[in-house]
Parts: sequence; structure tokens; C-alpha cells
Amino acid sequence: MNENRRMVLTDDELLAGMAGGSDEALTQLYRRYFPMVLHLITTNSGSEDDAKDVYQETLVVLYEKVRSGSLELHCQLKTYIYSVSRRLWLKQLAQRNRYMV
Repeated sequence: MNENRRMVLTDDELLAGMAGGSDEALTQLYRRYFPMVLHLITTNSGSEDDAKDVYQETLVVLYEKVRSGSLELHCQLKTYIYSVSRRLWLKQLAQRNRYMV
């Protein structure tokens, strides 16, 4: 495969690649979905570093579910990643507010 013309993996291929430890799957997950999470967090009181942390945590959640076979995807992978990231970020904001009072 030519380096400049990478294959675009489907959601199923990304998940299978992630389960198998594929660097290409991880690279595509970052390229495709990190900008969305970055936008979510930077428009909701967060920094780029916060977004990186949340995205990393999201991928860990996804990886663990894929590896254990407990992931039941009833939506696009993009939607799943967004909702997990959003939940993790809201949880983090709630904890920060608790300690700032």
C-alpha cells in the first residue's frame, strides 16, 4: 500500500484493528475523531491538553470493551466516541466544580 494513499477503514475494521493492536487503526481513530473531541472540550471550558486526556481515556474505554467482547454498537463509532468523551468531560467538570467551591 502506498504511504500517501492509505485505505480508509470502516468502523468494523477500525474496531477489529484496535482489538488486534493495529497502529493504522489507532492512527485513523486519532485523525478522524480527535478534532471532534477537541472542539467539544475547548468549547466547554477545556484546553487542548484536557481534550487529549479525555480522548485517551475514551480510547481506553473503547479498547477494553472491544477486547472483552462487551461492545454493542447501535450507532456509528463516531457517535459512540463523542458520547463517551462527553460523559467523561462532564464528569471531570463536575469534579472540578466540586473542588473549586
